[in-house]
Order: sequence, then structure tokens, then C-alpha cells
Amino acid sequence: MRKILYLSTALAFVACKKENIQPKDSEKKPLVIASTYDDRNYSSNSTIEQSVIFNLRALVNEIKRGRNSANTLSYSTLNGLYSTGVNNIKSITTSYYDPKIPIFLQQIADASGNIYTPTSTITGKGGVYDGASGTSYLFNEYGLEPEQMVEKALFAAALYNHFLTLSKGTVDEATVDKMLCIYGANPKFTNGNSTVTGGDVYVANYAARRTSLDDNNGIYFRIKNDFLKLQSAVKAGSEYNFEKNEAISSIKTNWEKAIGATCINYCIDATNKLSATSVTSGNMSAALHALSEIAGFIHGYKNISATDKIITDAQIDEILVLLEAPHNGNAAFYKYQTETFNKVTNDIKSIKDKLTLIYGFNISEVSGFSNNWLNVQRGR
Repeated sequence: MRKILYLSTALAFVACKKENIQPKDSEKKPLVIASTYDDRNYSSNSTIEQSVIFNLRALVNEIKRGRNSANTLSYSTLNGLYSTGVNNIKSITTSYYDPKIPIFLQQIADASGNIYTPTSTITGKGGVYDGASGTSYLFNEYGLEPEQMVEKALFAAALYNHFLTLSKGTVDEATVDKMLCIYGANPKFTNGNSTVTGGDVYVANYAARRTSLDDNNGIYFRIKNDFLKLQSAVKAGSEYNFEKNEAISSIKTNWEKAIGATCINYCIDATNKLSATSVTSGNMSAALHALSEIAGFIHGYKNISATDKIITDAQIDEILVLLEAPHNGNAAFYKYQTETFNKVTNDIKSIKDKLTLIYGFNISEVSGFSNNWLNVQRGR
């Protein structure tokens, strides 16, 4: 009788234990991904990131005033917009790129109020080249546009760097809202429309430029789906940490691919402008502007951890040398004026080919990247 009692007690214990066993991954219910982003707390959760975006916009708007030769800019004002105040941009910029920002801001201040024409004879401090509406940009004495070495480099050196910092901490629902904001999108995913309140800006806007509305697997839509997956996984709990980390990894990949695709777009644009039968000053100015954007976009990724990016530092250095914008020396963008054919047929082509290979783009994708789909399809 006592044996029977012991046996029934043991069976009851085993049954109780079995009920508490966590299901294996193969038994886990698939993650249900929401079709829309939950924006109930987005505004309150992302106040810091909204402030950073606002501060970056204020800095860039002040820099853009230098495109008019009638305006002389102040270094102290520019540096103040970068480095002072609540949630300043400096506070989230990589330790590698932060010391470079004051150098480029000084170049902007020095060049402002002057007129410039690219030449192999380096004199003066640079200035506004061309002066026509839409092709008027402010260059340093080496033909590089320092505005792009600030703004576009900060897409990676500050915005992406902040995203990485968030991803390495506790990723909860508030964190996801912060990530979405620093990417430049909004809960409505307005697909490039920056004219509406909270519309896509910065990286999100460029992802939209590289995405056709007819391509449901385009970069913009991939990142949108990644954020929907990320928020859903976080809401579902720790059981879905794998899906959460998978979404974060995919966002990182596609964020960088959006930038790589944009650099390819600028290679194509610069090539077209420099291959004209008669390269006008407007064409040359716009080409130098496009090439400066490539330099900024690429340089911003330097010294970010190799585990958090696709492009390597060695590849970054190689591309910057081909561009004539070495990371550790003065640019020589005047060569696009003095050695146009060689730069177009050899170096710009080589940069485009390297970026295509690095990011694994196919021929059809590269062809599509030649478009700004916001202009082609959305009229903006």
C-alpha cells in the first residue's frame, strides 16, 4: 500500500514538472507580425531622437546659407550648433569622426563669402562655384564640398552610431520607437514624403529614393517590414528574442545598403554630368557636389565596428583614395576638372563596381538606383 502511494506521488510530481517545461523552438508559435506600427507612445518615447534630428537640421540649414556667396558664415555659430545644447549631435558622434567635424566647419566658414573655380593651383580658401540656382555649392580650396563631409558623414557617424548604441542596450518598446526616429522614418512610413508632419527624413528619405513603388522587396519596404517585425517581437516577449535580433540585424544591413545604393546613384549622376559633350560649370559643380556626398557617406562608416557594418575600413580607405578624398589628407577634387576623362572612365567606374560587389547588388538593382524614385513616381 505504501509503495502504491509513493508511486502515485512520483507520477503526480512528474506530471506537474512536465506542465512547466518551456516549449522547444520547434514548438514555439510563429511570431505574428503586425501590419501597422503601434504609434501610441512614439512621440514621448523618441523626444531625444527628435531633438537630435532637429539639431542636425538646424546645423545643415545654417551651412546651406553658405551656398550663396553673399553670406559669410561664422565658425563659432556652426560649431555651437554641432556641439552645444541639449541632445547635441556631438554627443552621439563616433570618437573617430568627431574631431573631423570642427575641421570641416572651419573650412565652411573660411570658404563662405568667396567665389571658387576648381584648379590644380591651390590658392585661397575655396568658395561658391558656379552660382546658378540649383548648381551653386560651397567648396573648399581642394574642390571638396565640406557640407557633405559634415551632413552625409553624420548619417553613419552619428545617426547610425546612435542606433547601434540603442541596439546594444535593453531593447524594449520605447527603444524601438527611438530606433525608428533616428533612422528618419515615422510610424506611418510615408515612403519618402518629408513634407508632412513627422515625414521621412535623412536615411529613410534616401531609402525611399532608391525604392520603386512597384518593388515590394525594395530597400524602403524591407526596412519598414523589419521595424514591424522588431516591434512585434519585442511586444511578444523574450521568447521571441531571436526574431528581435534578426530584425535589428536586417535593419542594419538594409540601412547601409540604402547608403551604398545612393552612392551608386551619385556615381551614375556624376558620370553623366562629366561625360557631356560640353561640361558646363553647372555640370562640374553638380558633379563635385555628388562626389562629395559619396565621400561623406562612405567616410562616416570608418572605424565603426566591423561586426556592425558590411563595408570594411580597408574598402572605405580604397574608395576614398579613388575619390581623391583620402581619410588622412587633403582632397584633390580639382582633378575632376583637369583630368575629367580619366576620373570618369577609370576611378568613378571602379568605385561604382566596388560598391556593387561589396553590397551584392544585381544588375537590375543597380539600374534602378540611377533613379530618384521620389521624383519619378511621387513628383517630389
